[in-house]
Amino acid sequence: MKKALLFFTVLMVLGWIGHAPAAEPNLKEGMWEMTFKSEIKGMPMQMPATTVRQCITKKDAVPQQKPEQGQECKMTSTKVTGDTISWTMKCVSKDATVDSDGKVTYKGNSSEGVSNTTVKQKGQQPMHMTSSWSGKWIGPCK
Repeated sequence: MKKALLFFTVLMVLGWIGHAPAAEPNLKEGMWEMTFKSEIKGMPMQMPATTVRQCITKKDAVPQQKPEQGQECKMTSTKVTGDTISWTMKCVSKDATVDSDGKVTYKGNSSEGVSNTTVKQKGQQPMHMTSSWSGKWIGPCK
């Protein structure tokens, strides 16, 4: 249960980006559905895929979610190269530090992304997770 809760916390943190990229990738603004597949190094069972929907704009081109209560997240870098946005981020709470980097590439109505995350909780071994996702535009935002 703790690993599942930590997994969903990490997914929320991975998606949280508070910095708009300087250039605009080739994406269709509107409601997007993204399916995440994640693997935690050393975990014997495969994590189930997670699907989320979110309104995506050219200004906020990466899925955004609020960090967990008590976490402070800071984007350390973002870069737009053509249709690909890459980033690094650090989140800190009283019990853990989360370092992540990732990239997402837009292709008009579809997207693909990958991120690598390391969670360091006090008194525990670091946990390494790799997430990949695919997204599709499903309609206008409500």
